[in-house]
Amino acid sequence: MSNIFKLQKQLPKSKNIGRGYLSIDRKGEACFFSENGNLITLMIRVRIELAAAHGIMLSGFEEEGIKKYRYQEWWLVYT
Repeated sequence: MSNIFKLQKQLPKSKNIGRGYLSIDRKGEACFFSENGNLITLMIRVRIELAAAHGIMLSGFEEEGIKKYRYQEWWLVYT
């Protein structure tokens, strides 16, 4: 099985972000990196909503400005 994912942000509507790698730490922060190692996006207070054979659904909060956050869902599909 591959560890490369295709990321789709779900809110406010589904949007393809790209391919890369997922990293989740013990503090509940998820980072998504491009295939060459650049940080694309991150999310805090992460919850794993679904882990299935075809992908992973995460929910949490993304920074939207200085000390301003919004709820977001990530759908990570195995490639």
